[in-house]
Amino acid sequence: MFTELQKNTLTRTMEFSCMSFHKGKLFLFLILIFSTNFLLSQSFELKNIKHFYLSNKLKVILIQERDTPLCRLRWVVFNGESSSFPGLEGLATLTARTFFKGSFLFPESQLSRLLSYYGVKISSNVREDKTSFSISLPSRNLERFLSILNDLLLRNSFPENSLNEERNLIIKELRKRNEDPYFLTYSFFYQHLFRKTPYTRIFFTEDSLRKITSQNCLTFLKRYYIPNNSLLFVVGDFEVESLKKILEKGFEGWTEKRLFYPYIPSPLPLKENLVLIMDLPLQDPYFFMGNSFPVTNIEERSGLILLNEIIGGSDFSRIRLKYKESLGFCNFIESGIVFQRNSSFFFVSGQCRSDKLREVITGVSMEIKDLKEKRIEEKELQSSKEYIIGDMLVRNSDPEFFLSTLEDAILLGYSLDYMDKVLKEIESFSRDNLLSIVNKYFKIDSNLIVVAGRKDLIFNYLKDLGKIEIYFKINNSWEREK
Repeated sequence: MFTELQKNTLTRTMEFSCMSFHKGKLFLFLILIFSTNFLLSQSFELKNIKHFYLSNKLKVILIQERDTPLCRLRWVVFNGESSSFPGLEGLATLTARTFFKGSFLFPESQLSRLLSYYGVKISSNVREDKTSFSISLPSRNLERFLSILNDLLLRNSFPENSLNEERNLIIKELRKRNEDPYFLTYSFFYQHLFRKTPYTRIFFTEDSLRKITSQNCLTFLKRYYIPNNSLLFVVGDFEVESLKKILEKGFEGWTEKRLFYPYIPSPLPLKENLVLIMDLPLQDPYFFMGNSFPVTNIEERSGLILLNEIIGGSDFSRIRLKYKESLGFCNFIESGIVFQRNSSFFFVSGQCRSDKLREVITGVSMEIKDLKEKRIEEKELQSSKEYIIGDMLVRNSDPEFFLSTLEDAILLGYSLDYMDKVLKEIESFSRDNLLSIVNKYFKIDSNLIVVAGRKDLIFNYLKDLGKIEIYFKINNSWEREK
C-alpha cells in the first residue's frame, strides 16, 4: 500500500498538474479525486501480477486486466546492441527490425497481411543491454499469433528484400540524427566515456550496417533469442493455468540453450578532467559532462536518483533554476542518471552562450562540491523527495512505462517490487546518507567534458579546465587534431 507521504505527494502532484491546465475549481476537484483514486489503486504490492516459468525456462509475468478484449505482450531479450558482433555494429537493431518479416512457413509476401488480418501491431526497441518488442492484439487471436512467433523463432528467413529495406530506413534515420548537434555531442560523450567497451556499439555506422547479412541476423537470433534469456509480459484477461497451457503449446520446440553474455568491463576512471572539443559551426555550444561508475544496489540507486533531481533533474533543481531561469546563460541545462547492466553514469548536458561556457561548467562542479562538503538542507531534501515520488507514481500509471520499469528491474537483477523498494528508500534517505553517496560517486575534477561548438569562440574558455583534445569532422568521421 502507499505510505502517507506517497499519498500526500501524489495529491499535490495531481493538483499542480490540473491547475496548470484548468481554472475551474469544480472541474479541478473532480479530476483530482478521479486521478488520485485511480493512481492509488495501482498498488505497488502488485496484487494483480503473477509470474511463472514455462518448461523451456521462459519467465512469464501476467498482469491481469479484467474485462478487456485486447491483450498486450512485451517480449524482452536480454541482449542488445552491446552484443552485436565486432565489425557488425547495428546487428542487434537490424535483427529486431527484420524479425517479423518472414519465415519458411510464413513467407514475406504473406506475413504482413496475416498479422494485419489478426489485428497485430508490433514495435521494437533496441538498447545497449536489451531488445524489446511491444505487441498488441485481440485476445482471441493470441494462439494464432503464437504459432507465427514460434515459427519465426525456429525458422526465420530474414528475407533479403526486407533486410535491405530496413537497412536503408535505419541509414536514413542515422543521417537525420547525425545532423542534430545535441545527438552528436551525446554520442561523442558516450563513446569516449565507455571507450574500449562493447557499449559503444550502440552508435553504429552506415559502413557496419552495410556489412550485415541475413545469415548474420540468423546467427544472432540463434545465440540470443532463446527462452532462458527472455522475459514475456502478458497483460490481459487471463488466468495463470489457462495462459500457461496456451504458451506451452505456442512455444513448442523453442528450447533453452547456453547463455552468452559478452564481458563488459567498467571504464577506467579519469585522473583529471578531459575536455574534448568538437569543432562545429554553432554560435551557442552544446556540452555534456559526467563520469561513469559500477552498478550499485537499490539503496545507492535510490540515492543517485535523489541527487540527480537535486542537481538538475527537474525544473526546480539547482542548476536549472540558476543557469536557465535566474541568470539566463543556458537555453537548456539538465542532469541525468543512467543505469545499465554493467556500468552506470551521471551527466549534465546543456546549451549555453559561448562567453558563459566556463562559468556554467565550473558552476556545475561547484554545486557538486557544495553537496560533498556540507549536508543538504532538510527543506530542499524533502521537496526533492516529494517531487520524485509524485513523478514516479504518476508515470507508473502509464502501462508502457510500468512495463519498461519492471523489465529494467529484472535486467538489473531485482525483483518485481523494485519500484516499491526504490520509493521506500527515497522516503527514508537522510542528509547523511546522501552525503555518503555523493562523495562515493560524484566527481569534481576528473570528469569527461565534451563541448560542440566553434573552436575559435570556445577554446579560451576551456583551456585551463583540464587536458584538451580537439576534433574536426572529416567526411563522416571525427579526427583528432595533432
